[in-house]
Amino acid sequence: MKFKLEKLHLKNEYFLVLLPLFFICHGYNENYAVVNIRDVIVLLLKYLALLAIFFSFTLWLFKNWRKAAVVTLFIASFYFFFGPIHDAAKYLLGKNLFTSYSFILPLSLLLFALLIVTIKRTDRSFNQFTRYCNSVLILLILMEIAFLFKNNSFSKENEKKYSFANACDTCLRPDIYLIISDGYAGARELQDILNFNNSAFENALRHRGFRIIIDSKSNYNLTPYSVASLFEANYFSTLKDKENKKDVDHCLNTINNNFVLSFFRNQHYKFFNHSIFRFNDQAPLINSMFFVIGQDAINSQTLWGRMNRDIRFNLVTRWKWKPEMKRWTKKNVREIEEVIDQTLITSAQKDDMPRFVYTHVMMPHYPYCLDRKGNFNDPSVIFEENWSRKKDYVEYLQYSNTRFLKMIDQILSTSPKPPVIIFMSDHGFREFEMTEETIKYGFININAVYLPNQRYDGFYNEMSNVNQFRVLINTLFNQQLPLLKDSSSFIK
Repeated sequence: MKFKLEKLHLKNEYFLVLLPLFFICHGYNENYAVVNIRDVIVLLLKYLALLAIFFSFTLWLFKNWRKAAVVTLFIASFYFFFGPIHDAAKYLLGKNLFTSYSFILPLSLLLFALLIVTIKRTDRSFNQFTRYCNSVLILLILMEIAFLFKNNSFSKENEKKYSFANACDTCLRPDIYLIISDGYAGARELQDILNFNNSAFENALRHRGFRIIIDSKSNYNLTPYSVASLFEANYFSTLKDKENKKDVDHCLNTINNNFVLSFFRNQHYKFFNHSIFRFNDQAPLINSMFFVIGQDAINSQTLWGRMNRDIRFNLVTRWKWKPEMKRWTKKNVREIEEVIDQTLITSAQKDDMPRFVYTHVMMPHYPYCLDRKGNFNDPSVIFEENWSRKKDYVEYLQYSNTRFLKMIDQILSTSPKPPVIIFMSDHGFREFEMTEETIKYGFININAVYLPNQRYDGFYNEMSNVNQFRVLINTLFNQQLPLLKDSSSFIK
């Protein structure tokens, strides 16, 4: 039977569905590490509904199905792909009046008004245009589906790679809490760079039975790299020495599926993700100012996403609009409290399975919203030039100490069985002028471990994050994982 292209009915206005479908598929592939399938489905349905409403309006305006569909296509395309269009304009023309919102938005409104008038007056049927748009969008969607299979294969490859881990039937399998305090500097950096003695907090942890790893250090100075190497319990030989999207995506995918997850799956653990990353295919709990997640990650390239980012940013940094500054700081603190609250809710629940709880708190990392007593600082602390304000960092760290101790006490008191708690940071304080002599301080982090049996023999001073779970697994599950050489790599 002879195949005919007309049987696909490409002359119909399928592009109204194909366009948002392609946008969502592309956004999912671009942000695979921080978006789950539920976000994709909900966002697709949302955009289909909005397009249907807008199309109904244009149909009322034109009284012509095809013309209404074409206008809807142009306006929707501009909305969906504004980010790349704006980036291309800035690349070609530079940052000036012609690439500013004050010029682009009025110009766009004028062009769309001319488009509407032109299409309303024309007698063209747009049949060839319709077939072309349908064909191109179908081809692009098929390409995105191919990329999607490639992304999914990453997880399957990791499962095969780590299949060697054996279960320990006689081991106790306690609940494990990994609490990462983002940007928490180690004692030596606090003393040498920030002139602050943190011994009161460390002694409080020791009093609770923690072992403090003296002169602990991270292996990388950037959060995705550091957390990925922690969970992978290994270094990345293929990473470049300068931050780039390909390497960051690799790190994000590694955080989602890694050596530690594979091992604890074999020990029949149940996982809880209270972090800023996708972990075990569980969505991140919150957005952070550095890692956008879920639907926001896909929407970030749309017209609204870019305006929400750029114009609100200007409200804070350029025009210093107090209400927006206060809203942003309160939102930041509220999200931190949500992470802590969810962790405590999990700790109080009873479960037949052992649990691995990953909590990642953006504190005392910039912005330094609170002073040591928990009062809001002046909103100006969120300005970029204030990253390096050591006094505000130390004050926020002191507040963090109080909040973390309260959190740890609640975990210890409410857990159904004695838990393992790892309290550590991904890197130290980095917001100072780095030289060959001082660059090492940015890697010095805090690292404190609580084991119910107090068997701390394997945890040695100057241990780096890459060996954290190697030592823990050897200690708790009688494994013989070799330790790696402790070293750090600076990513520009």
